[in-house]
Amino acid sequence: PGDRWPRPRHHALLSMAKIVCVSFVLLALLATSSHSFSLLPSPLLRPSADPFASTRCRTGGPRAAVVALRAQAGDQDVPEGFKAFEASEKSLDEWFETLKDSRSSIRSMASMKIAELHDKDGKGDEVIARLMKLLVLEDVHERRAAVQALGMMGVKVLPPLIDELLATDDRLVRASCSKAIGAVALKNPELLPDFPQSALDGMKKAILDIPDPVTKIATVSSLGQIGGGDTAHGYPGCERALDVLCE
Repeated sequence: PGDRWPRPRHHALLSMAKIVCVSFVLLALLATSSHSFSLLPSPLLRPSADPFASTRCRTGGPRAAVVALRAQAGDQDVPEGFKAFEASEKSLDEWFETLKDSRSSIRSMASMKIAELHDKDGKGDEVIARLMKLLVLEDVHERRAAVQALGMMGVKVLPPLIDELLATDDRLVRASCSKAIGAVALKNPELLPDFPQSALDGMKKAILDIPDPVTKIATVSSLGQIGGGDTAHGYPGCERALDVLCE
């Protein structure tokens, strides 16, 4: 009479609990058994001689592209059921448009490709001039991408950068020119000991003659980059740049 649950229902609950416990035990045993079976030597589990066997699970998809790319890169035949990877190269105009991308990694790739392809058709001066026009942009990301592209092109960009640094009244452009000169030093550390004296003289003139503090700071920073070098990787700096700073 004092029992909370009627006896038949009490027995039913106990039976269900036992069934659940037995089920969990059986599942655990099955999991252990399948794991142990997977360790047994079997022709189906031995490594395949086919290097693409692990990825040939379906036709198409990301794995298919990777496998096809690896096959092509290694001068191997593309496995049956896969398509050959065909990379489509962008034009310079398309890479210039990519400088506007919101992703920094994509902008960096565009900068590298522009630097790589800028003189492909003998139009290097036109490409440099086109990048110089981007230094006036308010969009800091696209402007910085243009600065990096100029830096990767090496000492050939120094004369137009120095000319623009000393001629323009736009302090944003002046600062970008100075940073691009620093990027030349950063991207080409092997050139630092023989860094053009004309560029150093132009930077010195900018520091002394232009009162704008933004220009002075950017130019001093780039001179420090040129003079400091990349000692961590064995590239000494340009002592003449340090002499300019000391003066």
